[in-house]
Amino acid sequence: MTPSPPIKRIPLSRIDYEDTTYRLVPFPEDNEDSGLRQSIARVGLLHPPILLENFTDSFHIVAGRKRLHILRDSLAARDCSCIVLPQDSDTLSIFSILLEEILLRRTLTPVEKAVFFTHILQVVDREQAAQQFLPLLGLAPSPYHIQKMLALLDLEDQLLKDLHQGTLNEKTAHEMTRLPFKDRLALYETIKQLQLSVGKQQKLLLACRELSGRTRTAIGDILSCPEVQEILNHPQANPPQKSTNLMTWLTQQRFPRLSAAERKFKEFSTAVNLPAGAVLTHALSFEKDVITLSLLFKNENDFLKSWQKMKTCFTNELPPQ
Repeated sequence: MTPSPPIKRIPLSRIDYEDTTYRLVPFPEDNEDSGLRQSIARVGLLHPPILLENFTDSFHIVAGRKRLHILRDSLAARDCSCIVLPQDSDTLSIFSILLEEILLRRTLTPVEKAVFFTHILQVVDREQAAQQFLPLLGLAPSPYHIQKMLALLDLEDQLLKDLHQGTLNEKTAHEMTRLPFKDRLALYETIKQLQLSVGKQQKLLLACRELSGRTRTAIGDILSCPEVQEILNHPQANPPQKSTNLMTWLTQQRFPRLSAAERKFKEFSTAVNLPAGAVLTHALSFEKDVITLSLLFKNENDFLKSWQKMKTCFTNELPPQ
């Protein structure tokens, strides 16, 4: 068993807060965490940060950046008990410890996984990285997973931030890496404007991609057309209503014959002037000409009373299939 690194009392003034070598996000994060700050203020620091001793008598932050900022900036502390890694620690060991430290508390975000492997691949090949670390992330030890993770870092910063924060779906993000910039930006802005949930992000992407392939029109051009812009900028509609209207429009464009049949059937149903509690439905995707009439009754007696009048309209013959 590898011996545990020592815990030492370190002056906060000797820590290099500007160094981001071991930060697993490629953009600055908000260090304010009121819940963490209140916890430290109440009972002290329960989970020591991890530092790497530097040759210049200072320390790099490996883990615990938020905790250290709270101690220094909010609680005016002068020193802190930290786990200190020796200066000669190799990169593989440092990032292995960092990974274990994070996994003790939570899973890594897709962005953190990608950044983690950019560092690991500087010291080991992709096969070894896959064998050593992917099982810890709940994945099969295949280099393909690493390749997919790294592709996410080609996304723009704002998309990466939303992916890191969980407001952009990981599967959607992977598929967006294969889109041209204009299409990706248009899709992202629509997702943000409509505040789409994870499931609806996938539905929008699928609908746009299918319509783009069917009409040979770029997704960016589809989402910027006057009809879509009218839906997105409707002054009275809220985001869920706009989302429903947009998906309806996309469906109509993807399946024009089906949409025309739906409109024709709706007009027919309206013209029949059905009584309350009666509903007409058509066969799935109009694969058959069969129409179903559904009637709603308050109870059995209500049904029997109406049935005496209706049964003479029926025969024992089944409708043709």
